[in-house]
Amino acid sequence: MLTRYRYRCSRCGTSSATTRSRQEAKDEGHRHRKRMHGGHHPDGELIQEVPWTPPDRGSVIAAVVIAVLIVFAILRNIP
Repeated sequence: MLTRYRYRCSRCGTSSATTRSRQEAKDEGHRHRKRMHGGHHPDGELIQEVPWTPPDRGSVIAAVVIAVLIVFAILRNIP
């Protein structure tokens, strides 16, 4: 299972966008602390693990249809 991470600042009540690594989330936290808290560590801040969830069936079907249309358009233009 693919795990993502995000920085959570309980003081501000905000979370960063999800990142691919724990280190990226820590870097987000560092930037947030520097920008919003003068570099201080707010109580309750943390790095959260966000489990990956597969896309819903409708999104997969739409992606496949779009891919088929793109391939068809490319093949149609080949002499």
